[in-house]
Amino acid sequence: DHSGLQFGTNAIFPHKNSANIDATIDLGESTLRWKDIYLSGGVNFSANANASGMSSETLDDYEVGIWTPTIVVGSLTSGNAWYIKVGDMVTIAANCYNFGDRSSSQPLRIGGIPFSNGSRSSVGSFMGANISSSVGYCAYLPGNENLVNFYEAPNAGNYEAMRHSDMSNSNSDFYFCITYRV
Repeated sequence: DHSGLQFGTNAIFPHKNSANIDATIDLGESTLRWKDIYLSGGVNFSANANASGMSSETLDDYEVGIWTPTIVVGSLTSGNAWYIKVGDMVTIAANCYNFGDRSSSQPLRIGGIPFSNGSRSSVGSFMGANISSSVGYCAYLPGNENLVNFYEAPNAGNYEAMRHSDMSNSNSDFYFCITYRV
């Protein structure tokens, strides 16, 4: 009644009671863990089609890093700009401040995102200080554009682009976070 491994020609199989088994035993447990695992491929969770129409559920990419936000008009300073990429999902976040051109009526748009979003659009969160409008904002990454836009939702129900002139003073700053699929 012991579990083990069977060494095949090109694979290692879970084995119990002199037979190969499927989805029955664990590799390690909470207090008896393996240290590291090194792979040149991915981790395949299922070879079956799922609801999204994908034919595989293989995790083959994980990255953590920093990125440098850029602004289309003027200049800005950023701090704490980071990203996490797991498979084809990317989460980016940044704190932006010291906007160099607060007089422009151009929409505020942030570039430099670390991975292209393809044709899918995404909406994310936004938090700001010293911004002239009191309405809520959201971060918006349109498909095929690779520039994060910011929109306010005024009482009239129409979305309006956040503009450089909405930065009320040199202490204006904001933080945004958005998750998108590459």
